[in-house]
Amino acid sequence: MSDSTQIVALMLARAGLPAGTDEVKELVKAYDQQLAGIESMYTVEATRYESPALAFNPTPLFANWG
Repeated sequence: MSDSTQIVALMLARAGLPAGTDEVKELVKAYDQQLAGIESMYTVEATRYESPALAFNPTPLFANWG
């Protein structure tokens, strides 16, 4: 059993979610893709310690219902 399969099985067990073998295989593929994407964010040295670019616009948007 691979590390990814063990991690996915552990997350499913912890959440109390049942999953068949086909579902687990697909979840392992998705987990591996997500993990690769997350790890790729840390490969660029300049972005390692930057804050995330979150934006908050305090101006409310009102719909014209009339």
